[in-house]
Amino acid sequence: MRNDDVLAQLGAVNPVSEADLSPVDAGALVALREGITMTGRQLPLAHSSRRRIGRRGVTGAIVTVALLGGGAAFAAHQLGYVGGGGAADGITCLTHWVGNNDGFADSTGGPPLTADPVADCQQYQALSGRPPIDDPVAFRAGNPMVFVAPRDQVPADATLFPAVTPRDEVLFELDASTVDMVDGLGSSCLAADDANVFAQAELDRLGLTDWSVTNKAPGTRPPPPVNGEPEGPWICATAFVDPDQLALVVTPNNRDDIETHNGHGTDPFVFELRDSLRIGIADKCVNLGEAKAVATSALGDAHHWPLTAIEDPAASCTRVDMAVGGSIEITLRGPSTTTP
Repeated sequence: MRNDDVLAQLGAVNPVSEADLSPVDAGALVALREGITMTGRQLPLAHSSRRRIGRRGVTGAIVTVALLGGGAAFAAHQLGYVGGGGAADGITCLTHWVGNNDGFADSTGGPPLTADPVADCQQYQALSGRPPIDDPVAFRAGNPMVFVAPRDQVPADATLFPAVTPRDEVLFELDASTVDMVDGLGSSCLAADDANVFAQAELDRLGLTDWSVTNKAPGTRPPPPVNGEPEGPWICATAFVDPDQLALVVTPNNRDDIETHNGHGTDPFVFELRDSLRIGIADKCVNLGEAKAVATSALGDAHHWPLTAIEDPAASCTRVDMAVGGSIEITLRGPSTTTP
């Protein structure tokens, strides 16, 4: 199945909007959402306030059909962000812990929206018309999955997450930048030297002075697929975050040019959305509210994970990250008002 076929199917099960949440008081929902994604998610003043140096970049599996963290159990559910099986690469949110083997039928969840899984789960609960989780904590319980559940129900052998720090938020943005299609490391095709320059600029922008850019051996192109269109020549670098080594790792010649996938394996809407975000946000200087309006209009009825807006009082303009992998995730970071 082609990526555009997958996106078309997902469009039929677009997650719920505020207008669909009749069981939830609209004012309470807005207040909770803003409390999570705006005031309570402010970035540290010392970092992340500058815009990126340009629209060029490194990317990983931008055009894969795998869903962004959260899996099909979340994305294809008729009730929006309600779960049914959890996900190893996302967050599973529970008002009552039921154990690892009980299917999580009453869960909500999806990909991480911020560096704080507890705040993200309260967001997913609200968007799904569910009550907030009482005294929530994030933990792992015998497998890689991330859970959020009431503190007094956490299993004895669970590993609790530490409190979120400003550095966690910075690293979360760095990770998002490596796949961002708008003006981050996933926005175009770079040779190794240019990718190294861009990667170092990102570390400098985010104040990660103890981090460095390292390189791996050039990638090895896999054999052409049995079915489907073969990839073009692998001439573009990719990058990934290695927190254990405090490194942003660049791999030369590790993918083909994503532009060749426009209409050939990837829905053209993905590129139209990217261009709208570039023109309306990245190439201008807009505040967070203006950026949200641009992104909401550009998304239209397309299937997407929650649009996340994080207030950064030190920023002069709003930054935007867009990740794509079967569905779409957009994150905005910026000031409530712009500085002339």
